[in-house]
Amino acid sequence: AEPVEIQTPTLDAATNTGGIHLGATTAITLNQVSAGAGDIAITNTGGDMVVNTVTAAGGGLSLTSAGSILAGSAASQLTANGASSLTAGGLIGVSSSAALNHPLSVNTHGNALTVSAGGAPVDQVSIAITGDSVMKSLITVDSSSLGVATLNGGAPSLDSYDYAGLDASFTLL
Repeated sequence: AEPVEIQTPTLDAATNTGGIHLGATTAITLNQVSAGAGDIAITNTGGDMVVNTVTAAGGGLSLTSAGSILAGSAASQLTANGASSLTAGGLIGVSSSAALNHPLSVNTHGNALTVSAGGAPVDQVSIAITGDSVMKSLITVDSSSLGVATLNGGAPSLDSYDYAGLDASFTLL
């Protein structure tokens, strides 16, 4: 589907029967976005994408940002019922700003998640995702992404860990 182009700093959107396909040209905060049936595909071509709550109850989720994809708070949640992807020119769930330095909480209900981040890592980490132990086995990381931390269930913020000296791809249990 062709995305609807939007220019708003904060997005609240909901559908009951269809998907959501949007394109933004500036930084955007996805405050409360939900699709009852169908996929959610949101792309922004300028700035970061900050996520609060995004739920694709009947489909997959595709978030693509020219900047970073960041959690608005430690309670931020991405939920999907289909194969999903997170692609960022910057970082995913990692920020040098303490206010946005929270791993993204992701649940794809047993479906695959592909992640790719192109930004300069913070303490050797490009991607930080939290979820249950099942999510860990479902994540595929693009080979150009440097460091990946998957933090399972109720893990503390990234500030609690020292990632220095770790391998390019690793998992925290």
